[in-house]
Amino acid sequence: MTPQVGRSNRHVLWMAAALAVGISAYDVWMLAIPVAPYFAVKPGMNAWRIYPQRAAIVLAFLAAQTLLFRAALLSPRRLRIAALVAFAFVVLLQYGFWAGAGGVLNVHDVSMAFDNVKYWPSMTAAFLGWRGVVPIAVAAAALAWLAAPSRRWPRAWAVALVVTIAAHATLGISEYARRNIEAGDQGLVAPPMTVFQAFARTLTLLACDEIDARVRPTHRAALAYHAPSTPTRHVVLVIDESMSADHLSVNGYTRPTTPWLASLASKGLITTWGEAAAAATYSDASVISLLTGFDEFPDLHHAVFTWPTLFQYAKAMGYETHLFDGESSARRYGLDWRDMAFVDDWRTTTAFGDDAATDARMAAAARAALASTPGQFLVILKRGNHEPPEANYPAGTGAWSPSRDQAVPAGQDIAAIVNSYDNAIRYNLDAFFRALLSADGHLARTAGLYTSDHAEALGDHGGDPFIRRMSKDVLTVPLLAFGDGFPRADTGYRASHRNVFATVLDLLDVPPSARVESYGRSLLGAHASDHDVRPVLNGYMFGSQFAFEVRDFDDLSRVLASASAGR
Repeated sequence: MTPQVGRSNRHVLWMAAALAVGISAYDVWMLAIPVAPYFAVKPGMNAWRIYPQRAAIVLAFLAAQTLLFRAALLSPRRLRIAALVAFAFVVLLQYGFWAGAGGVLNVHDVSMAFDNVKYWPSMTAAFLGWRGVVPIAVAAAALAWLAAPSRRWPRAWAVALVVTIAAHATLGISEYARRNIEAGDQGLVAPPMTVFQAFARTLTLLACDEIDARVRPTHRAALAYHAPSTPTRHVVLVIDESMSADHLSVNGYTRPTTPWLASLASKGLITTWGEAAAAATYSDASVISLLTGFDEFPDLHHAVFTWPTLFQYAKAMGYETHLFDGESSARRYGLDWRDMAFVDDWRTTTAFGDDAATDARMAAAARAALASTPGQFLVILKRGNHEPPEANYPAGTGAWSPSRDQAVPAGQDIAAIVNSYDNAIRYNLDAFFRALLSADGHLARTAGLYTSDHAEALGDHGGDPFIRRMSKDVLTVPLLAFGDGFPRADTGYRASHRNVFATVLDLLDVPPSARVESYGRSLLGAHASDHDVRPVLNGYMFGSQFAFEVRDFDDLSRVLASASAGR
C-alpha cells in the first residue's frame, strides 16, 4: 500500500516533540538522573558562557530524539515496527542495567558485556523490570495511533540521523578535547537525556575511546631492575569470582561450606584476615587493580593501563610466570598483547573447560607447575561462583535445600538462592585447595594469597539479588594466606584489596628501590593498630563521564538499597 500524506508535518513534529519531552521526563524521574550537577558552575567558570552551552547540548539531544520519533511516525508500518523494536531493545537494556548496576550503560560496560557473553541469559533474567515497559508502551501507542505515513520518510530519517550523529559527535569530541594531564576525566558530566540518547552517547564515546587509544596509545612503565639471584620459592595469587567472605565457614559462617579449610586454619596452616574489602563492585575494576596495584579510584589518568603489572615485577625478579583463567578464553580487561609478553604460560577455558569442575582442573595444573624448580609465579583467575550459583555444582548434590537446581516452592526464592550459593561454595572451594595443596594442607617452598574480585548480593539482607551496588554484601571478600613459605602476619589488621599488590611484591622479594609507584601497605608489615582507609568503588572506574561512587568500606551498611531507589 502506498503511504499517503496524513497529518501536517507541523502536527507530526509537535507530537514527536511531546513524545521526546515526556519520555525524557519519565527517564530522568524514574532513574533519578542528576540534572543539577550538569548545570553547576564551579568557581572560576563563566556562568554566562556555561549555562547557554549546556542548555544548548540538552536541547540538541531533545531535538535529536524528537526527529527520530518524527521519522518513525512518518514511516511505513514495517519500518515503524522495526523502529519500535530498536527503541524497546535499548530501553530494556538501559533500564535493566540501571536496576542491576545503579546506572545506565557506560563505555566500559560494553566491552565487559562482550567479554562475558555466557552470562547474558542469567543477567537478562535478573535485570528485567517493569519500569522500561512504560516508555515502550507509550511509544508503541503513538506509532500505532498517531502515525502519519508520508513519502517523505526517507528524508525524515536522513535528517534525524544526521542531527543525532552531529549532536553526539560534537559532545564526544569536546569531552575528549577537554582531557588534559592535570585533570584527566575530571569535570566531564553527562547531560540529562533519554536512555535512548544515552545509549547513542555511549556508542559515540566508545568510538572516541578506540580512536584515542590508537592515536595516543598507553605504555606501561618499564622496570630497569633485574634481580642478581634466582628465586628460592614459588608465589601464587588466586583471585576468585563472586565469593563472599561471610559465607565461608573458615571465617566463622555457621554452615560448613569450607570444612577442610577451617580445619587447616585451626592447625595454623591457613591464615585468614576474615572480611576484607574489595576494590570495586565488579570484576574488571577489581582484577586490574589487583594486577597493577592502582587503587585510587576514580582513575582519572587511566593509570591501570600504565602502571607495571605483577607479571613485569615477577619477570624482573627471575620468575617463570603463569596465568590460568577459568572464566574466559580472551585476555582480561586492561591487559593487551604487550602485557602478555611477560606471561610465559597463559591457559584459559580452552584448556580447562567451562563447567563446575574447571577450578579443580586449574588447581591440579597449578600443582604440577609448582612441582618445578623454585621460581614459579602463578596468577589463577577462578571460575568461582558467578551467578547463577546452581550452575556451579552438579544438580542434586547440594547439602541445603530448597535450591535452584530443583523445583523451588512458592515464597522460597531467596532461601533457594542462598542455599544454591552455599552449595556451590561447599562443592568448589575445598576441592580447589585439596587439588592445590598436599593432603595435609602443606605446600612446600610456596607463599600464596587468595581473595575474590567481589562478593555477591543474595537478597537475604534486603534489596534484589545479584545486583552490583554499593553495599557490604557486594564488597566483603575473603583474604587467605596459604603455603609453607608465607611469613607470619597480624590478622587483626583490617585488610583490603589495596594490600594485595604490595604483599605479592614482598613475597617476590622486590626491593623498595625497584618499585616505580607507591602502593598500599603490605600485609607483612601491617598491624592491628594500623587503621587504613579502605575505599571501594561502584560505577565507572575512570571518573565522571558517567556515574560513579567511592566510599569507605567501613562506613557501608549491609542493607542493600532496593532497585526502585535512585542512585
